[in-house]
Amino acid sequence: MAYQNNCYGCPPVSPTMTAPAQQVVQNVYHPTVVPVVHPVNIVKKHHCVPVYQHCTVVTVTDEMANVSNYKSRKNRRRARSK
Repeated sequence: MAYQNNCYGCPPVSPTMTAPAQQVVQNVYHPTVVPVVHPVNIVKKHHCVPVYQHCTVVTVTDEMANVSNYKSRKNRRRARSK
């Protein structure tokens, strides 16, 4: 496209001058998958740890109570009234 200045009534310039072509480089990048292997070694160390387990031993015994001092209600009432 040639620039023409016809505002002042000038005739078009002939022949049209063309500048040498300029080369423009446009870089376009595309992702490329590159597999990378990351080796992992898992070492399981087992440790013995003391854990206390509390147990309760229960012993039940039966005893007979001495009832020789036991007084019935009737006897207590009589003793109070005397």
